[in-house]
Amino acid sequence: MYKEEYPVVPYVAYGLAALTAYARVHGDNHWASDVIAGAVAGHLIAKLSMSYLNKDGKRSGVTVTPELDPNGDGFRIYVKWTPKSKKYIFY
Repeated sequence: MYKEEYPVVPYVAYGLAALTAYARVHGDNHWASDVIAGAVAGHLIAKLSMSYLNKDGKRSGVTVTPELDPNGDGFRIYVKWTPKSKKYIFY
């Protein structure tokens, strides 16, 4: 998100993530497969959440909305997919 304004941000962020991953595996807190699966899941979730807005400013992608049940009986989570709008250019 910030790589155009601050080109060093991706290197610092991924470097810190790699150090954290190494520390978790080296300290026998996680298996390497756990760390890899978490990294893949985190990357995909970040990409999905960052694709939330179209270039024209309209919402798109996955919207997750948590909500308490009006009767106070429970908790609900709504997941909605809105496709990106396609702009057609005619010449």
